[in-house]
Amino acid sequence: MKQAAGPPSLTPGGRLQGLTLREYQVAELITEGACNKEIARQLNITERTVKAHLTELFRDLEVSDRLQLAVLLNCEGLASRA
Repeated sequence: MKQAAGPPSLTPGGRLQGLTLREYQVAELITEGACNKEIARQLNITERTVKAHLTELFRDLEVSDRLQLAVLLNCEGLASRA
């Protein structure tokens, strides 16, 4: 079972509330335009693990690719800081 790990600023009913801490971190880096290799390096995990987190994000948030994920994250208030 997943633990809610998003920051308190997210609305309680938001779609991001059910993400694990690591999924949230991956999602945050996606909004910054990071590729899998960059995400892996920054989080000290393998690219394969990044892909696994992305697969879970796509499934849980009902999106089919990175672009849809980034748009959803932006709409949910996880906009890029860059």
